[in-house]
Amino acid sequence: MFGMLTTGVSVRSSLAATQPPLPPSSATTPEEVGILVAVAIGGRCRFSVDDEPITTTETLRLPLPTGVHVVKCGSRTRNVTIKDGEISMALFKLR
Repeated sequence: MFGMLTTGVSVRSSLAATQPPLPPSSATTPEEVGILVAVAIGGRCRFSVDDEPITTTETLRLPLPTGVHVVKCGSRTRNVTIKDGEISMALFKLR
């Protein structure tokens, strides 16, 4: 019987029993999240959040962890504070 110990317990199950438990995943611990709505008035814009490119569009809606985030529309920049369960806005006049 390949993969079996002499006691009849598989190697896989005996190894799993001796390993320490895994730390809780982020999926089981709720993170405080709010919504960013960024609007480019008068055209389209290349949006980025915290120096991460997002998309080129007129309107952006994005869930973000709470805290202060740097939102860019091309070369224009706004600091936006995201609060748990709330919608925060950033408006960019392009013309």
